[in-house]
Amino acid sequence: MFLLESLPAILLAPVVLAVLTDRPSAATWLSADERAWLEGQLASEQRTIEGAQKHLTLLQALTDRRVVGLSMIYLTIVTATYGITFFLPLIVKAHGLSDVSTGLATAIPYTIGTIGMVLWAYSSDRRHERRWHFFVAALVAGIGLVAAGLSTGIAASLAAMSVAAIGLYGSKPAFWPLPSTFLSGTAAAGGIAMVNSIGNLGGFVGPYIVGWIKDSTQSYASGLYFLAACPFTSGVIALVVVKAAEPAPQRQAA
Repeated sequence: MFLLESLPAILLAPVVLAVLTDRPSAATWLSADERAWLEGQLASEQRTIEGAQKHLTLLQALTDRRVVGLSMIYLTIVTATYGITFFLPLIVKAHGLSDVSTGLATAIPYTIGTIGMVLWAYSSDRRHERRWHFFVAALVAGIGLVAAGLSTGIAASLAAMSVAAIGLYGSKPAFWPLPSTFLSGTAAAGGIAMVNSIGNLGGFVGPYIVGWIKDSTQSYASGLYFLAACPFTSGVIALVVVKAAEPAPQRQAA
């Protein structure tokens, strides 16, 4: 399974290296007008960020409370995501399904979550709004995980997990544009790397704690409640940190 999952990435790696350019100006598959427009947009966004926010050095970015806050937000979201990823098949299997049926049933929340992610991203982009989209997504994720812990039947469990997947995957398109609203240049590279590095520690935290709770209680319910607390925590942090991270609106010249 691991070999099959890695095969597309291995085969596409040379294609990505050949086609994906560092700057729009080097993208030969764009027209000259498209390259010029994209470069102009990037330059405009850069000026807006640097004009609205104090320019940060790499060290300042790594110690900035907004970057630390975003790291904590991502850590809790990733913790909940990986907790589900590792234990959803076992939770479904516990209802007495066969291996094949377990695999098919497990795919349902991810399919619904993917659709929800696309729609959530579309809504966030269309409204140019991130903070409340993230908060509501985190709230939806937490409610879904609590409902999953309370559920006893397979249908109710899958429905609750589908709601949780919508919230967890929907939160990420609203989250990742946030660092670039106040970071640029080297500070952006270092700050985003820090957020990603700390956040992905959740890949260890989530499965480890859920497994420990399961062994201690002989039930997945308490583990799901722990996972529910993670997006709830993310939402609370976002209400404070994300507001501070958003650039001040620019006044129109008279």
